[in-house]
This record gives sequence, structure tokens and C-alpha cells, in this order.
Amino acid sequence: VEIAEEEFRRTIEVNLFGAFHAARHAIPHMAASGGGSIIFTASELALVGSRRNAAYTASKAALIGMARSMALDHA
Repeated sequence: VEIAEEEFRRTIEVNLFGAFHAARHAIPHMAASGGGSIIFTASELALVGSRRNAAYTASKAALIGMARSMALDHA
């Protein structure tokens, strides 16, 4: 993998944990007001992969999985 570990961590931090923190903040407010929607922006690369793009691809695949799990938890 041609990426520095710090760059890989930073990509996961921004693309996955950023969405996690936003959703964690929004969900209680949405539940209190009767519902709502959270829309994350992923990428088709999460499903098919991409050369020299492991961090981005992994972060977007994880985002899709997280969104699906959150939807089940808060449906």
C-alpha cells in the first residue's frame, strides 16, 4: 500500500469519524422531533475498489456499513 499510515488514519478520521460524530449529534434531536433523515456521501469506489486509493475506498465502504447499521438501530 503506497500511503503513509498517518495519511490513512487522517482519511478514515475525516470520512468516517466525521460522519459518525455528526450523526451521533443529530440522531437524538431527530428522535425528539419525530424522525428525519441523515444522508451520507459515499462513493461507488467503496463497492469496486480503486488503484492507489485504499484509504479513501476503505473509508467510504465503512461509511456505507455504518449508515446501514445506524438505519437499523434507529428505524
